[in-house]
Amino acid sequence: SPDTEALPDLKTLLRPRFDISAEWEPEADGVEMISSDLNLKLPLYPVFGPPPPFLTAGYSFTRINAPVQLDLPRDLHQFSLGVSWMRPLNDRWLVHTTLSGVFATDFNNTGSMAWQFRGGMFAIYRPNEEWDLAFGALATGQEDIPVLPVIGATWRPSSSVKVNLMLPNPRISYLISESERRQQWAYVGGGMSGGNWAYNLSDGSPERLNYREW
Repeated sequence: SPDTEALPDLKTLLRPRFDISAEWEPEADGVEMISSDLNLKLPLYPVFGPPPPFLTAGYSFTRINAPVQLDLPRDLHQFSLGVSWMRPLNDRWLVHTTLSGVFATDFNNTGSMAWQFRGGMFAIYRPNEEWDLAFGALATGQEDIPVLPVIGATWRPSSSVKVNLMLPNPRISYLISESERRQQWAYVGGGMSGGNWAYNLSDGSPERLNYREW
């Protein structure tokens, strides 16, 4: 979903950003999933900008523990490479575009089924300091829901409260503490996520695993 925060200062934009995350899905109906993600966001300034476009790269590892009869892969890998750019058109309008290629596989099925393309384009309108209005579309790369609409608003009633009503990932955030260089926020929210990988069944037949969670 689009980031509707005010554009940060140039010094912040020029810093590479590295994120690490992990997630555990407890066993349900005999299936357990564990995943870990590494992501890099690298500004391309001074080639373009300011503000600069960003080169994004990532790797995700997913392990599935499941009964043998389900014939599911055990280890899944996802590599991604893309670009994103948020450009102000004027004092009121921003345009945010993203595009990435994804290679998701068990390393046995590495054909065309393993390749995906994801992206989106969003227009963001800021009538005042409290409100952002946005609309656009997001290509997910998943077979069951290939495109998601992105529509909604962000409301900032104060400097410590942020109500993000953007679909498909709404959340309410509260500023816990703030220093000269760092902010700490707590939030509660919802949304949809998942994955799509190419793999081979035990008999060698190519197949695609589509996973979605709310």
